[in-house]
Amino acid sequence: MSGADAEIVMQYYGQIKAMRRILRKEREELESGYNTIHGTGMDGMPKAPGAGDVVGETATRLAEEGVADRLQELDVRDEVLRQDMEDIGRALRVLRDVYSQALTMHYRDRHKWREVAGIMKYSESHILRLRRRALEMLGEQLEEVPMSGELLARARDARA
Repeated sequence: MSGADAEIVMQYYGQIKAMRRILRKEREELESGYNTIHGTGMDGMPKAPGAGDVVGETATRLAEEGVADRLQELDVRDEVLRQDMEDIGRALRVLRDVYSQALTMHYRDRHKWREVAGIMKYSESHILRLRRRALEMLGEQLEEVPMSGELLARARDARA
């Protein structure tokens, strides 16, 4: 994987936490539709407060809206993001500390390169040279990740 591709993957890496937060929020909103179901009665049947078949109506409405399918889709997407974050993190950990630290501070922690240089006590020109080499080395490590092509495709899609 080229350095340019590794940079795309690092930009994606910096977005994964926010993407997972959005998925969790959508999941919570969908699950709130189930709040009319308040447990089971002594006969083992679900019950709801008040008169009528609120539980049945809610279950029918949720089924018609495809809520269960969407919840399952959200779970799959969250697991893919979790795995991507783990794979990228593992590739970063293989790099020398100075490389992984610089890339992490810029792409995940959102520091400007100038700030990264100051924190690491390097000149800005040195940190930019270090960045280029770090991305090349990361690209080599990402080649070892299972299904690295799919990872890169997801990273590119996240940019759109």
